[in-house]
Amino acid sequence: RLSPHEVALIYFDAFGQPLAEAFMHAATELVGAELMARYVPICEQTRVADRKRIPKTMAMDLTRADAFIFAVTHADECTRFRVQVLNFAVQADLRIIHMPGVDEELFVRAVETIDFSSVQQACSRLQGQLKGASSIRITTHDSAKEPHELVLTTTDRQSHICGGVAQPGEIMNLPTGEVYLAPL
Repeated sequence: RLSPHEVALIYFDAFGQPLAEAFMHAATELVGAELMARYVPICEQTRVADRKRIPKTMAMDLTRADAFIFAVTHADECTRFRVQVLNFAVQADLRIIHMPGVDEELFVRAVETIDFSSVQQACSRLQGQLKGASSIRITTHDSAKEPHELVLTTTDRQSHICGGVAQPGEIMNLPTGEVYLAPL
């Protein structure tokens, strides 16, 4: 959600263009908010990735924004580009929506059917259950009904919420609705 006088920046490519157009259409209803949209073709994404840092024009765009919507391809050759831009956006304390590989149908279905506040609350509750846990135990059985167990250590590991409501410096992936951590 954008407040009046906030700036949202959308980076998109051919893959994300329908999503960018949907955001731009919706933004016409946001009185006082500003929307900047930049087309970043895949060839430019791979060039940026090879440079090890984003161009000054991208840095200026990101520094000026309050929120960032990243609707680009999920192609492997563009991963370094996405990482570089997302790292810069996190450091700039932006609210970030990241949509690699999300097509228009999935996006529209998610936006029309998901109550993001409820998802955020459910994720917060699950995160609370993970807090203080020292391990996660996964038990399964093979075809002979023999049990097998995997124990993952979670001591000193911080969980993260991807519930649909981005806070400054956070990345929300769409589709959303997860709590994740990196166990040992």
